[in-house]
Amino acid sequence: MVTIQSRSGEGDVVSYTIRMPSWLREEMKKQASEAGRSMNTHFVKVLSAAAGGEIGVQAPAAEVETAA
Repeated sequence: MVTIQSRSGEGDVVSYTIRMPSWLREEMKKQASEAGRSMNTHFVKVLSAAAGGEIGVQAPAAEVETAA
């Protein structure tokens, strides 16, 4: 399993609690498992990519609903 940061919090790392729908947590858990990394590492990669960071993963495309 690949990790980005140790639990010891060395460096410029903060702990943050996030609330999300259970379906999203399950999806992120599935994606993390398929990628062979921890959920924390997966969250950091996805959030970093969405924020324009260069951590090796592209941000997922947002689905846009069109008015009928």
